[in-house]
Amino acid sequence: MDALEDKIDAVIHERILKAFMDMAILSNLTKNDFMSGCDCIEFFQKTSGISVNSGTVYALLYAMERDGLVEGTKNQHERVYKLTEKGENTVKSVQKMTPEIGEFIKVIMNG
Repeated sequence: MDALEDKIDAVIHERILKAFMDMAILSNLTKNDFMSGCDCIEFFQKTSGISVNSGTVYALLYAMERDGLVEGTKNQHERVYKLTEKGENTVKSVQKMTPEIGEFIKVIMNG
């Protein structure tokens, strides 16, 4: 790949990550009891290699809390989040739709 293709790939990868960032956090919370905003940022860095703005992550966590998907509590010096029952049900619902999402991507990519 040349430099332009690498850049395009990186931009598309970042757009996909941002589009599914909420689901990535919810899914990761099914495996962890609690996560802080810093944990989320570290998770994205480790799994995707993309640096995510802390403001983006915290705004998303607050929005998910308002929507009842996560519950935030104060833990020592930081706020940590855990999955709610609504959040668990959302993850299960999206997991069931994964084949449909994959098929949609195939259709749009193959014209």
